[in-house]
Amino acid sequence: LDYKLASRNGKWNGIAFFHKSFNPGGNKPEDYAHASFLRYDDANWSLMWNHEYVGKNYRAETGFVPRRDQFNQEKDEVVSMTYWRLEPEVSYRQYLRSSNINRIEYGLYASLYADSMLRNTEQNYNANVQVNYTNSAYVGANYTLNRIRLIFPLDVTFTGLPQLPAASYAFNEYSIYGRTDVRKKINASGSVSYGGFYTGKKQSFSGNLQFRLPPFAILGINYSRDAIELGVENGNTVLNLIGPSLDLSFSRSLFFSSVVQYNDQSSNMNVFARLQWRFKPMSDAFLVFTNNYQTPHLKARNWALVGKLIIWITP
Repeated sequence: LDYKLASRNGKWNGIAFFHKSFNPGGNKPEDYAHASFLRYDDANWSLMWNHEYVGKNYRAETGFVPRRDQFNQEKDEVVSMTYWRLEPEVSYRQYLRSSNINRIEYGLYASLYADSMLRNTEQNYNANVQVNYTNSAYVGANYTLNRIRLIFPLDVTFTGLPQLPAASYAFNEYSIYGRTDVRKKINASGSVSYGGFYTGKKQSFSGNLQFRLPPFAILGINYSRDAIELGVENGNTVLNLIGPSLDLSFSRSLFFSSVVQYNDQSSNMNVFARLQWRFKPMSDAFLVFTNNYQTPHLKARNWALVGKLIIWITP
């Protein structure tokens, strides 16, 4: 059961739902999910509320249910757990009489998770300020307070380091980020962050560089790096992720896009390619190819070739 809200003045929108799954083996307790989302927006203020409840026995056989399954690394098993989530947010937009700055945005956000007994499992509190320029560029700064309760002992880097004990951890993170004018042929975005991470600290960098060759092509490359230090007993690691991309427009109806991504955390290289033909308005044919390779020997793990057809029919 779903209810969607959209006010005539465009200031209010939201959704509420209640879903229940029915299993061949018989109904089980906590086999349902419900949520409510409500947002208010005007020229200056944005207010948001969200709640979620997902039962441990709720199943979506034609889709997936995020976060319900928790991995017990010590026993190498997955355990389904009920969770609650609360997610409030408030932000204010200040418009300036300036030829360079369009507005400054201030925001407070929280994401709170709890188990079926309403015991906290994860809390994230975020304060943000962002300056938006008239040329589409922006810069911003974030402060985040994290409180996480590990339910099972866990290697939080998934790289073979010692497992941290099941306990509660609290740490802060500071970050700055920005983007240049996206209308330029060469534009970039990136972020730098530093702060605590469980028993140690983490330094992170991410960046994107894009070359626009209108009207035919866009070349891009993404790179991110996380340097994690968990202390003498728990070890250190550096994680890298790099991914070049290519978007081509052969005509107004034929398009191609591809991404190659290398992740040294899982020693994996993923290839994604999509060909799209828009043969009439709102009607498309897609051909998608994906392949995963284990590095450094490029041993194929799995691949798929998928076709999809969308036809818009006007009465």
